[in-house]
Amino acid sequence: ISCASGRTASSDIEENALPFVLTLSKHGKEKNVYDFVMEYTGDDGQPYRGTGQADYKEGTLVFGAKAADGSAADYQGSLTGKGTMTGSLNINAWGLVNNAATGEWHAVKQP
Repeated sequence: ISCASGRTASSDIEENALPFVLTLSKHGKEKNVYDFVMEYTGDDGQPYRGTGQADYKEGTLVFGAKAADGSAADYQGSLTGKGTMTGSLNINAWGLVNNAATGEWHAVKQP
């Protein structure tokens, strides 16, 4: 995968149709490591933002996001066409309930 700094993909989590914006940028000179910013508006109307690092190994982009309430979402995705990526997610709720929700997500590269 080759992502220029600041590339943005729009995405939609199929589980609850919650759109988010995912921005990937190269992490320094490290090969196959990216910084990500994920931004979305929650069901409560509040804006949320998560940041972290994503790794690209053996054709799969892997990253995770953690919420203030202890919930964590693990994402995996692979390129499915020119400028598209599709993957799965697994949410562990409140740091207590493993596999509380699972689903799929789809991202389309924006110009």
